[in-house]
Amino acid sequence: MKARFLKIIALPVILLLFSAHSSSAQDAGCTMVVSPAAGSTLILNSSYTVTLRIENFGTTTLTSIPVKFSLNGLGNTPLNETWTGSLDPGDSTDYTFASQFTLTDASDTSGYGIADLVGDTWPPNNLATVIYVFPGGPTSVDQEEESSRLSIEPIFPNPTSDNLSLIISGNADGKNIKVSLLTIEGKILKEFEYSAPHDNLEVNLNIANLPAGLYFIGATTGYDTVYRKFVK
Repeated sequence: MKARFLKIIALPVILLLFSAHSSSAQDAGCTMVVSPAAGSTLILNSSYTVTLRIENFGTTTLTSIPVKFSLNGLGNTPLNETWTGSLDPGDSTDYTFASQFTLTDASDTSGYGIADLVGDTWPPNNLATVIYVFPGGPTSVDQEEESSRLSIEPIFPNPTSDNLSLIISGNADGKNIKVSLLTIEGKILKEFEYSAPHDNLEVNLNIANLPAGLYFIGATTGYDTVYRKFVK
């Protein structure tokens, strides 16, 4: 009797990996604040021409994109306009606002540009940030005071989901801390007050009912105020 052998053939296993984000039809982003350029010196109550670079990350041609610009101090009035034209997938263009931006609040040197397309399903690429310089900024004499100022630790993960976790530090005076949830335009959505912690204050907020988009979270003692942006 002839021996019979079973031939085993090893078939390769193919794994398909998909990124967390795949291109959608409607996806616009702001990739850069072109002007005023990063590192520029801005003067309180002066006005500046603003240019943003916007890009079509989607799969269809875009003909209009709402755009915004401001600095993070809530006393500033954001620029809100709409780019119109024809922007093919993968292309970018520079948009210069018709109105100038006037710096009326110099409490924060960071600014942002936003491409706020209706129906955009991937908010993380909507925002470009920029840092400026203000005359008379902190010097070596102020370093001790600066080190004890209120701060919000970097938010992680960002974009976040249904829960927002924060660590607020620097409450050297032991004052009560008011935490505010705001729209990118500065409208207060919710406020919470916490008793005076001298060390780190851990805050957990349920934001399940918050629509997807860009927001501020703010903390203040009445004497010191700080903000951070996050994406839902």
